[in-house]
Amino acid sequence: MTAFPKKINNKFFILILACLFSILGCSDQTGNTVVARVNKEDILLGTLLQRLQEYQFDPSLNSPTHNYELKKTILNELIQEKIILQLAKQNNLKANPIEVQKVLQMTYAEHGTEPKRDELDYIKNKIVYQLTANELYNWVNQDTKQPSSAEMQAYFEAHPEDFIQDEQIRIQQIIVKNKEEAQKVLTELKGNVPFEVLVKKYSILPESSLEGDTGFVGRGMFDEKMEEVIYKLSPNSIAPIIQTEQGYHIVKILDKKQSKELTFDEVKDFIFQNLLQQKKEDTYNQWLEQKILQTNIERNHAILQQNTTIS
Repeated sequence: MTAFPKKINNKFFILILACLFSILGCSDQTGNTVVARVNKEDILLGTLLQRLQEYQFDPSLNSPTHNYELKKTILNELIQEKIILQLAKQNNLKANPIEVQKVLQMTYAEHGTEPKRDELDYIKNKIVYQLTANELYNWVNQDTKQPSSAEMQAYFEAHPEDFIQDEQIRIQQIIVKNKEEAQKVLTELKGNVPFEVLVKKYSILPESSLEGDTGFVGRGMFDEKMEEVIYKLSPNSIAPIIQTEQGYHIVKILDKKQSKELTFDEVKDFIFQNLLQQKKEDTYNQWLEQKILQTNIERNHAILQQNTTIS
């Protein structure tokens, strides 16, 4: 699935705030209270309060100052989303229902259970918005010019620090629950039982399906205690038993790569994609900036100033 476009940056929030706002009439805190109006389409207090509950993990946001600032931020997000949906509709763009269902099923899988009906509608609406926003992003960028060879070379020469490959290591590992079992595995390994067989027989982590092979990874990917040991060893050697929070590790060093400066040919594909993505973001942001300036936005400031407990 194509990655969703990044949210527009803070300058667009400033643009929204800079528009000529008028305070809407209602001020009672009911779900149907209008908190903002975007090109005559309402954003209701109930929608804002529902979004506000995503922050219930942080009780400090119940303070009047933080509460007010958070509601302003959320309302800016809702205004932005409303503008994007309106622009997508104007250009006959919408989320693919099949894609919506796929993402929804992935969400079920992550949570383990199907959400309740109200939660399902909320999640589905957010998925529809994200996919619709992605359609708009791609539509705006359909004629974006690809980076030239000269641009790519200039970027490479201007950012040498970005193209240094850190030291890397590739290992196989077996992780077990206790030291006695780890010693048993190590004994069998020294008795010429293949590492791949022992991984499938003993390892408690899912990577046993990959025969314990981590592929090449850089420093910081493993526990600090483990890295102190394995980076000192040579390929084809077996490390002593290492204890971490995950359990007891039996590690075989498969290969190592020293730190080196990468050549242009090695990174040109990365540079191409990076520059193309930046061009697309710039094109989209500039286009959206103009559309925001043309948008008629009204806000109910009185509602935002009323403290709303997050529970």
